[in-house]
This record gives sequence, structure tokens and C-alpha cells, in this order.
Amino acid sequence: MGTAEMTPVAKTTTTTTATRTRTRRPIILSIDIGSSSIRCTPYMIVSHVVGEDRREKEEEQEETDFDSTAAVAAATAAATSTAATSLGGAPPLVLPIRTCSSVCQRSSVEPETGRILLERSTTSYREQDLLTGTTATWNEQDRAPVGGSDDSTNASTAAAAAAAITTCCSSLWQDIDSCIDNTLQCLRRGDEPWRSADDNDEQQQQQQQFDSSHSSPPHSFEIVAVGITSFVMNLVGIRSSSSIKEEQPILVDIPHIITDGKYTCSYACNTTRVQQECLKLHQLLGEERVGKLYQRTGAPIHPAYALGQLRALYHDVMEEESEEPKQQMMMKRDIKVDKKISKWTSIASICISNWTERDIHSMPISYSEASWTGMFDFWLGKWDEECLSLLPISCRNALPQVGQEVVEGGLNGEYQQRWPEFRNDCKFLLGCGDGACANIGSKCTSGVNRIAVTIGTSAAARLLLRLPVRDEGSVGGDASLDEIPMGLFCYRVDKDHVLLGGALTDGGSVIAWLRQLLNLKSQDEYHDCEQKALVEYRRAACTASHDEKKTNTVHSSSSSSSSSSSNKVLTFLPFLSGERSTGFRVGATGFISGLSRCTTSVDLLRECLESVVLRINAILELFQKAVIRLDHVSDAVIVASGNALEKSDLWREMLADCSGMTVVLDEDAHEGTSRGAALLVAKMLVEEMSCCKSTTSIEMSKEKLSVSHQSTPDELCRRYWMVKKQIQNQLIDTMESSWK
Repeated sequence: MGTAEMTPVAKTTTTTTATRTRTRRPIILSIDIGSSSIRCTPYMIVSHVVGEDRREKEEEQEETDFDSTAAVAAATAAATSTAATSLGGAPPLVLPIRTCSSVCQRSSVEPETGRILLERSTTSYREQDLLTGTTATWNEQDRAPVGGSDDSTNASTAAAAAAAITTCCSSLWQDIDSCIDNTLQCLRRGDEPWRSADDNDEQQQQQQQFDSSHSSPPHSFEIVAVGITSFVMNLVGIRSSSSIKEEQPILVDIPHIITDGKYTCSYACNTTRVQQECLKLHQLLGEERVGKLYQRTGAPIHPAYALGQLRALYHDVMEEESEEPKQQMMMKRDIKVDKKISKWTSIASICISNWTERDIHSMPISYSEASWTGMFDFWLGKWDEECLSLLPISCRNALPQVGQEVVEGGLNGEYQQRWPEFRNDCKFLLGCGDGACANIGSKCTSGVNRIAVTIGTSAAARLLLRLPVRDEGSVGGDASLDEIPMGLFCYRVDKDHVLLGGALTDGGSVIAWLRQLLNLKSQDEYHDCEQKALVEYRRAACTASHDEKKTNTVHSSSSSSSSSSSNKVLTFLPFLSGERSTGFRVGATGFISGLSRCTTSVDLLRECLESVVLRINAILELFQKAVIRLDHVSDAVIVASGNALEKSDLWREMLADCSGMTVVLDEDAHEGTSRGAALLVAKMLVEEMSCCKSTTSIEMSKEKLSVSHQSTPDELCRRYWMVKKQIQNQLIDTMESSWK
């Protein structure tokens, strides 16, 4: 993906022992910064095609300097050039070292306000042992031990432990660094096996072949590149140097950032203030201009995007910090805000700046990160002029540059000592949105043949399409994409590709909310409830297919008939955090209809699962309006990903029945977002070491699916879902007037 010109690659000194010298194992680090966790996973770049002449050259160079990056890039390029001949698609380019993956569970986004939680209170296991003499698991939300306590612990010791918890703080970037620390420590130990027990035979064979040609003792590895993916949208305000001493509190490790998260924006915002700002924009622009803006940016005017949040934030700063008359405040708005925020940037760009010598104020953000703000013209690949005109001058000037730059040059002095395994010319790819990486990691890069559906905390359905940035007035691209149907988003991923799809703020979070509501604390309790819901779902679907009365309801246009049906059927609108796709209705809230004394926990769980499926299916139906060729694809499949969807057989069965499409789980797509970031880095290395870009773009090969589970649609369920869809849509229409 990188487009920056490359300097000559520095040679890497090999590790020498008394008997022989081995090349260092080249490793890619993939860092996934999610809204509920941070994950660092090391990946090996797999050399599928390494000829005997190549092996001989490697052996000859054992006693000399060896350029491992060039070797890996050349081998991977060779594998790519022959991948098209592989039956069913190309084998994977990267393999995870799952036993060295490090995870930090942390909430990084505050619901409703959307503020990014830049700092959290925490404690270490060592502190717990010193204070209580025991090891306990600590709940991040209430800071209380949930297990392993000692009855002999007295009140004073418990108070001391509580005090330690509240006084020990960890920033988002410290947590990211700690994940990298843990992964590197595992790699240094050389823990075996490096492969996971759940890897299939083909994966294990590939890793064994890799190990045999890159045998090395512990410590003999090097980090050649780093890829970062994060939740989007995210923006963090950077303070000007003159205001750092005046404003508190600030992050100790990054003094340009305020800890309270006030100067941040994210996709999770749904405050009344921002909702009002979005409604004002609709009134100011009018329906026609709003529609044209949507077609340029691929995003509506909605609280989940940056335009309304930035306008509200600058207005709030103005009102909170001055008691002058409103007219005078308006005149001084830009001056006041300019003193506070000199630059807006992304979490990933702050990471790279913190690790390297790159100045934080000059760090760009990627096409992906910019496009997810909803203020980026994805056709022309630049900030949208009309969006900029709707922001204060100081805010416009503070927006970052956008590009596909690859930051290289290695770590700064502090991090060189901390992470000596990073190469001096280690490359850092600018951040990529988690949705785009999930598509790539799930092997959904071949256009309309594979649709990625992810249900984690949120939910989304996406297509990755080729659509190069174009000059004004020009047309083109392989996607047959003429316009964006209202209800979908379209974000630019890089200069050549866009991501078309729709997203729900609430996916797995609906089930998390229900489990808390029903007090289904243990996994066994929830699993038992889900199994009963599965039985009830199949019984209801079978009944609907044979019930002439319900069949007539589907085909009836009588409003009284539909109304009667909706009153009897349990119906849920899963807009607990507001609605994004497909209606983007500002002010939408969750709602449940049809409750009675006979309603059970099983009924509620089944309806919650079905409600999310219906909203995803609404997105899938809009794909056909956006992409002409989708109507002509008979073998299109849904590739499922996301922790919530991967673990629920019932949810995948419902999705297959409702959409009429086969739903598959791919063995390689576990933690697909991390895998996608690693693939982007691997392909960037190949691209920069080869002369032929056409074979190294995102869609350079259609990876072979390794299907571990498949759900096929049941035709008998079609009528059931037609009725459910009709009732849910009617309830949305009924409730819409109350949301305005």
C-alpha cells in the first residue's frame, strides 16, 4: 500500500554463535486497537516458493550480512506471481504466532458521549500480591477483586489495595506499549510451539517448512514492519506547545494530549448536543445539498461522524470558557480554540510519532482514517470543500494531511533501548480502519463474490471494491458504482479501493445488555438460554412456512392486518446507542413491542438476535442497488467474523436463513482484523521491493477459503423472515416521529 520512495535497505547483522550463524527471523507486528481491547500479534511472512538456488544463496550468506526483508519480499513476490494457478485461490501470505499474542482488555470509548478514554485507573498483579498476599482478578469497571481473595485479609489491607488501584493510572498508549512488551518477551523466550494447537495441518506444515529454512535460536528475530488498525472514526486533539504548561491534566508520556478525553471524537457519539448540531446542518444546507454531500463523502450528516461533533465541540469550548456576551464570544471563537488545539490526528499516528523521531504535529493520517470522519471526498481523495466551509477556520487549519505514507527510519532512542529487536529501518504503515482490515483479513477482497459480515461489539456488512481516486469529471473503476444508496457508507481505503457497507452501533452489545438485564452471568446459563432459543426459532420458522394465515399476512396490503400482526409479535429495535445504517435517524432509540406476561427470557434473546439479523439483511439488500454486478453473482457467500458471530451457531443460522446466502467461518479469519493489518504490511513490503505493482495490490490474489463451518439457508424459513421484516419496518416507521 505504501507509496513513499524508499531509501536503500540497511543490512542486518546476523546472530553469531560458536558454531554457526543464522539469519534473524523476520516478524511483522500487527496492533489492533479496538473499542474494548488492544491486541498485539506477531506474524511470520510465509515463503511459499523458495527455489533451491535461493536456499543455496542463503546458505552461502550465513557467514555474511543478510538482508532478510529483501529475501522475504522476493520470496513472497514469487509466491504471489504463481498464486493464480492455485486451485480455489492463493495460500496465505502470513501466519500468526498465536502463542505470543498479547491482549489488554480495556474500554477505550465512552458510550453516548463518544469520548475516547485516554487514561484509566489500574493496578498490577505484583501490587496485589504485595498488598493482599493473594492473586486476584480485577474488574476494570468497579475496581474490585472478583476472585481469589483471602478471608484473612483485614480491612486496612483492603483499603490499601483500593488506594493503590485508584492512584495507579495507565494511558491508552502505555497499554499499547505494554502489549508490545509482552509479545516481544514471549518471542525472546523462544517459547515452543510457536504454532497454535488449533492450526490446521496445512498451516502447521507451512510453519514447519518456514522454520526449517529459517531455523534460529531464541532471541534471533527482528521486527521488520508494524501495521496498526483501530476503531474508526477516531480523532484526538493535539495541544499547541504554548498551552501545555497552562492546561492540566496532561498525559505524562505524551504531554500534547489532555487526559479527560474532552478533545476527542469517535464513532460512538450520540449526545443531544451533537444531535442538535446535525439537525441544524440539515436545516442550513437543505435536502438537495445534504444529498450531494452524502454522495461525495459516502457518509450522512449524523452524530457518529466528525462534522457535527467538531462543530459542537468548538461551540462548547467557546461557551464554557467565556462569560462575555454572545456576540463578543462569536468574534473570539477561533482565537480561543486555536490556543487549545493546534492539530487533530488519529490514535495510530500518535503511536507512530511517539515511537519514532517524527514530530506529532506533522504526522499525516491515512485515507482510511480520514474517510471514516465523514468529511472526506472519497471520489477525489481529499477533504471535502463544503465540509471544511462548515467548520471554524482554526478547526480547518488543524485537520491533518492525508496520504499513504510509510514512516520509516526505526525507533527513537528511548524505544531503541526498550525494543532492540526493531530494525533500524523498520517501517510503520499508517493506521487503517478496523472494518477495512476485517475485510482483508477475512479474505473478502475479491469484489462482490464474498461479503464480510462482522458482529463484535458493533456490527457491519461490507464489500471491498476497486475504485481508484479520479480527477474531477472523470469516471471509472471496476465496481460499477454510480451512486451510494441512502443507508450505506462508502469509505476510501487507499488510492485504489473503497469499502462499501453499512454498520450498526449495537451488535454484540445488544446481547451483552440483555445478559446483564436478565442476570445471565455465567456462560453456561447463557448457552442454555441460547439453545432453547434455537429450538424455538426452528419451531416458529417451520410453523410460519405452513401457516396459511401468516402467509396471507405477508402478501396482504391491508394496514389493519399488519397492525394486528405487529401487536401480537414480539418485536425489538436494536438502537440502544442510536441508529446508523440503514436509516441514520438522528435521535433513534431502542424499543420493544409485544411484551406480555407470557414473554420469557428465551423469547427476548431470540428476538434480540433476530433484530440484529434483520438490520444486517437490510444492508445486504441495499448492496444490490449500489453494485450492478451483485445481482448476477450466484455463488456469493457471507464470510462471518467477529467474536460474537463466530461463537454463535444460532446467529449464523439466522443470518443464512434471512439473507438466503451461505454463511461460512474461515479458519484463518480468526481475529481477522489483526490478520488484515498484517497482510497490508506484507503486501507493502512486496510492493516496495518489486517492480510490478499490479500483482501486489489488495486484490492481488483471491485467498483460498478454509471453511471450518458452513450454514446454508433453509427455504422453509423464507416466509418467516418476510413476516419479521415487514413487522420490524412497520414499527420503525411508527416510532420515527417520536425520535425527531
